[in-house]
Parts: sequence; structure tokens; C-alpha cells
Amino acid sequence: MTTQRVGPVPDSTYSITCTGVCLAGTDNSGSTYYTLWDAFAYVPTLPSSTYSSSPYVLEWMGLATCVPSCSGYLVQGGNAYGVDGSSNSQNPSVFVEYVSSSGTCSTSFCGNYISSATGDDDNWEMNYLSASSQWLLYGQDYTKSTYTTYYIPVGGSGNMPYSSLHYGLTAVEGGAANSASDWPGTVTFTSVVGEDTSRNYQLGTQGTNFAGPSGSSLTASISYSTSSCYAGTCASIALGVT
Repeated sequence: MTTQRVGPVPDSTYSITCTGVCLAGTDNSGSTYYTLWDAFAYVPTLPSSTYSSSPYVLEWMGLATCVPSCSGYLVQGGNAYGVDGSSNSQNPSVFVEYVSSSGTCSTSFCGNYISSATGDDDNWEMNYLSASSQWLLYGQDYTKSTYTTYYIPVGGSGNMPYSSLHYGLTAVEGGAANSASDWPGTVTFTSVVGEDTSRNYQLGTQGTNFAGPSGSSLTASISYSTSSCYAGTCASIALGVT
């Protein structure tokens, strides 16, 4: 993938203008910090246009220290279309990434990726490992029986702080994706759960926002629902651009 920062991230209390990057997402602001964020998704249909670096489209889930566009920390995982400059938009990848407020990971890609494909069953998890004081970023393609990981130490210059990830997010992000043909089909993140510092599952207060690329008729949309699951309550979040 290219050395590019992925962000910013959305929040329901802010308006979003799409000047180069368009986002749609939902935030879940828990009463305590998150230590786990988990979600599943099937890879949607491919964009009809072919590109390898610009534009790019990302469909992702993750945890952030602040929103929307701010100097903070972000851990995320998702499907990427056309961002690494080699595998094009017809060959999406599963990626995990860490973005820091300063240092190498504020300007360079810090993460890993593996190949995926339309219809594949993917899963991502951001998990704080207290025994080793580090964050595990995990992405898996169940269909291909492959996975990728990335570890981030807690504390120290440029490393992830602990007890500061307020926001659990899902998002669709596009850079210079100003034509409907640049966007993949609607993605639905299912079984979205968050765990707090007391190891209690929670989703917090749901909020939504949506926006379209500036100067076009494209619209980013979001739908949100909750249901009972292994964690007590899970969310299903559908994101799409038309």
C-alpha cells in the first residue's frame, strides 16, 4: 500500500464536507474506553472502473481517540480498493493499519494487507492485549483461509496510548472517487461489537451521518440496526454510495 495516512474519521455531532475524501459512518461513544472492536463483512461487488492509486476507496471499521478530523490515534481494518499502486480496484485487499498523531505512522502506512475478492467473508478485530501491553490488529479472509496481523506497543513516543479510544467506528471513505463507477457495491458490517475497559460489551449511543462528494450528485448513505448476539447486543451497519 502507499505511504498515505488514512483518515479523517466521522462523528455524528459534526458536519462533513467532502473535499477530496468522502466519509459515511456511525460512531458508538461508550461511557468508558474501548479495548475491543470487532466486525464482519462480505466483500461487495467491484467498482466498474479500474484504478490502482487514484482514486481509492476504503470500507473500514476501527477505534479512534477523537473525531472527526483531528490529531489523534486510529486503529482500523477493512477492504481497500486501488490504494497500493499495484493490485488495482478489481483486486481488493483486506488491510489493518495504525495511524499515530506524530512520528512515522502519521505519514507512512503502518500495517499489513492480504488479497480478498468479491463475496469473500472477512472479519476484523482491534484488541488490547493487557498481558503484553500492546494492541493487536487482526484481519481475516475466511473464504481464503488467510489472515494478517499488526501489533502496536502501548506507551512511548509514537506508540498507541491506552485508555483513550473513545470512538468505535465504521466508515466508507473515498479519495478523488467522484464517479459512481469508482465505488464498490454497498457493504454491510455485521455483528459489530465493542468491549470496554471493564470487559463489558457495549455499543454506546448510536449516531449517524452521511455526505456525498462535493460538486457531484453522488450520495453516501447509512443504515443501522441492533440485534441480540453472543455479546448481548450487536449492530449491523450498511454503507453505500449511489
